[in-house]
Amino acid sequence: MLETTVTLRDVLMFLLFVAGIGALAYLTHVLKRLGDVLKGLERLISTNEHALTEALKSVPAITGDVAVIANTVRKGIEESGDSLPAILRHVDGITGSVDGTLRGVNNTVKGISDTMGVVSSGARDIGAYLDMGAGVASALTRILPAGKKKKKKRWFRQ
Repeated sequence: MLETTVTLRDVLMFLLFVAGIGALAYLTHVLKRLGDVLKGLERLISTNEHALTEALKSVPAITGDVAVIANTVRKGIEESGDSLPAILRHVDGITGSVDGTLRGVNNTVKGISDTMGVVSSGARDIGAYLDMGAGVASALTRILPAGKKKKKKRWFRQ
């Protein structure tokens, strides 16, 4: 019989060899997928070549328009910066006016609330008086006769 000894180093080398083969297979798969993506990109570019060319031709004009817009915005900001303190003073005045108006509204609401409290109290008092009146009327109907006369039954008609 043949006897061979397998050392720990031999086992680790075998595992490293298997891992290397697996990594190589995975790398081959990734490179194939990357090749497929590049082929698809090439087809997409060739299909839309005219549109891409036109878009690239218009880039300088768009860049010029962006520069003009940026300058216009910068000038507008500089001009509005001069009038900003006056605007803030007007806003402060408007805020004060609104504050006074809100105080007036608050006082009006408080007055209405107080009035509603008085009306509610009065309604409760009227309800109590009506309950007393109903109690008196009920007592009177029990004490006084109903006022209906009972007909006597007669056996013979006259």
